[in-house]
This record gives sequence, structure tokens and C-alpha cells, in this order.
Amino acid sequence: LEEGKVNLDKCDVDLTVVVSDFLEEISALRKPGQHFVFPKGNPVPAHTDPRLFKNILTNLTSNAIKYSPENSPIGVSLAAAQGTITL
Repeated sequence: LEEGKVNLDKCDVDLTVVVSDFLEEISALRKPGQHFVFPKGNPVPAHTDPRLFKNILTNLTSNAIKYSPENSPIGVSLAAAQGTITL
């Protein structure tokens, strides 16, 4: 990104919806008994590139699946405050 080699396609999105939809898409990759815990709260609006955000989600969730044991929850949280998004 810093080198300008990646084109950003920013738009207004609700990250809560993006995360929720993504977790459904990736659910087939979970180990037996693993489940995602994602409390759907208030909308988290953002002006970002959803494709790049999904790349971040892919990296974090695939690591969580890989390094978490079978039959365990995988917690995902999302919050926004003062212009900062915490995932």
C-alpha cells in the first residue's frame, strides 16, 4: 500500500455486515467443533476497501482456526471509537 502498487476501491460499508458475511463464507474451514463467536452489535460504518478488509479478516481468522484446538470457540469482536476501528 505504501508503495502505491495496490489500487484502493473505497466505499461506505457496514463492517458488522462484512464480518458477519465473511464468517459464514469461511465457516467450512473450521476444525471439528470450532465455532465463531461474533456478537452482532451496532453498525460499524467505515469508508474503506472491502476487498482489502476481507484480506485482513482472512489472515486473522485463518490463523485463529489453525492455532485453536478442535471444539473451541473463536471470538471475533469489532468496535469503533474516535475514528479507530478495533478488530
